[in-house]
Amino acid sequence: MAVAYDAQSESHTGATGNASSASFTWNHTPTGTPRGALVFVFSIGALTDTSVTYDGVTMTAVPYTGTDTDTELGAVRAYYLDNVGAGTKAVVVNRTNNAVVMYAVCFTVTAAGATEVHLPGVITEGGSAQNTAASTSSGGTQAAGLLSIDDGSPGTNSVRFMGQYYGGSAPLAAGTGSTQGPIIDLGSFGCGTYRETTAGQGARDVGSGAGTDDLATVALAVRETPAVAAFLPVTRQMTQLLAQ
Repeated sequence: MAVAYDAQSESHTGATGNASSASFTWNHTPTGTPRGALVFVFSIGALTDTSVTYDGVTMTAVPYTGTDTDTELGAVRAYYLDNVGAGTKAVVVNRTNNAVVMYAVCFTVTAAGATEVHLPGVITEGGSAQNTAASTSSGGTQAAGLLSIDDGSPGTNSVRFMGQYYGGSAPLAAGTGSTQGPIIDLGSFGCGTYRETTAGQGARDVGSGAGTDDLATVALAVRETPAVAAFLPVTRQMTQLLAQ
């Protein structure tokens, strides 16, 4: 089997996000019976999120954050939860109660078994020019908006996702091989999400088209958790046979 895209939702529509509150909430409605949930949280300024819950269960923060610390401060962080169950669920983003504008997007995926974010394959970037080298968690650079994300080749297909804060006047369109998810255009800034159109294994591209302004990006692969090989215990008789 394999991981497959299920459904998407966003915290706010239109051109206004959340500010000056302790949390914000929306409902996510899956299409099928999902296995995992991924949430991208955007801050138009310094990081403001403190935790995220899905159906009351605390999600795990991906330990890499995309941050632009240049002239147009912005950040994006990802959260993941496996074994989320069927039906419409409330997504709650807990945050610092200040004037920083926030926005969030939820994706769910289906799979036959346990799922996870492949942490060694996560790439984050933040910088003042999209097509130049930028800081990254795993050595990649963003070219024409796309990042090559490795899922560790677990033996089944994975789906890659990207969350991107962009300092331009509108979020960027999807790049080759990607589908645009929910976006918000806040006027001088924007937040975009993207997913791999067709699932696959290994290192594969996901992301936006080209841009020329400040950005902060988190890109990752959601994969099925690889099976762990089982080994029989070595008995004294087996040790004696091996020694002969």
